[in-house]
Amino acid sequence: MEHSTRLPLVSIVTINYNSKKETLELIKSLEGTTFENWELIVVDNASEESPLKDIKKLNPSVTVIESGQNLGFAGGNNLALRHCKGEYIFFVNNDTELDSNCLSTLVKTAQHLTEVAVISPKFQYYHSDGLLEYAGCTNINRFTARNRAIGHLEKSEKYSGLLETHYAHGGGMLVPKRIIEEVGPMEADFFLYYEEMDWCERIRRAGYKVYCQRDALIYHKESASVGKMSPLKTYYMNRNRILFMKRNYPFPKIIPFFFFYSFVSFPKNFLGYMIKGKQKHLRALYRGVFSHLNSKLTY
Repeated sequence: MEHSTRLPLVSIVTINYNSKKETLELIKSLEGTTFENWELIVVDNASEESPLKDIKKLNPSVTVIESGQNLGFAGGNNLALRHCKGEYIFFVNNDTELDSNCLSTLVKTAQHLTEVAVISPKFQYYHSDGLLEYAGCTNINRFTARNRAIGHLEKSEKYSGLLETHYAHGGGMLVPKRIIEEVGPMEADFFLYYEEMDWCERIRRAGYKVYCQRDALIYHKESASVGKMSPLKTYYMNRNRILFMKRNYPFPKIIPFFFFYSFVSFPKNFLGYMIKGKQKHLRALYRGVFSHLNSKLTY
C-alpha cells in the first residue's frame, strides 16, 4: 500500500460527436467537483457543427482538439493522449455528469493501491430513480462473448465500497498515465464498443488490476450520440464481439464461441430483424459479421 497526500494533476478526456449539448452539460458538472487539480480535453470527432466556440465561451481553459475525421471512441481518446499533462487520465463519456466527490474518491483510491491500473466509478442512470447501470461486472462468457453488469437496474444504495472486477466501464475510467505508456492505448480498430474490455484484458495480462469504486458516483444519460437501437450500434456490436474474441481467445479457445455465434446468435438476430422488417439492421448485421472476411464491408 502506498499513501500520498499530494494532489496530482488529472487530465479529463471526453469525446464530442454531434452532441454539443451533452458536452456543455458535462463541463458545467465538472465545475462542481471537489477535486481541484484537473484539466479538460475535448476531442471533437468531426461533428457537423463545431463545439469550439461554445465550449470556449463556457470555459476558456478547456483544450479542444478537432480531429478532422471521426476516429471513433478509442481513436478519439488516443488522439487526446499526446495533449495530456496529468499523472492520471480520466476518460469519461460526454453524456455523463459527475457527482461532486466522484473524481476525488477515484484519485484517492488510485493513490492508495500500487497494483491498480483502471478504476471506474459506480454508474447510475441519469433519468431514473436511483437505478444502477454498473457497479462492476462479471467475466466474459467464452461461449457467448457476453457478460453481466453487477447491480444493473437495482437500487444504487445497495452497492458501496471497492470491488476488484473484470472490466471497467468505458464511460468513466481513471488510468495512471504510466500504465498507458507501459501497456499502450486502446485498440483503435474497435472504433466503438468492446474497446475498453479488450484494453482491460491487456492490462490484466500485464499483471495489473481493474476496480470499480462504488463510493464514487457518475450519472449516465445513455447513448445520446449513438442511439439505443441504431444500425450503427448493430454493426459494431456484432463486428467487435467477434474481434474481441479473436484477439483475446485464440484458437482453439475460440471454437465454442464460433459454434454458438454461427448457430444460435447470428440466426436469431437475422430472423428477428427480418420478421420485424428492419432492413437497415439486417444490412448492418451482415456487414458487421462478414467484415472479418472482407475488409471492404464497412458500416
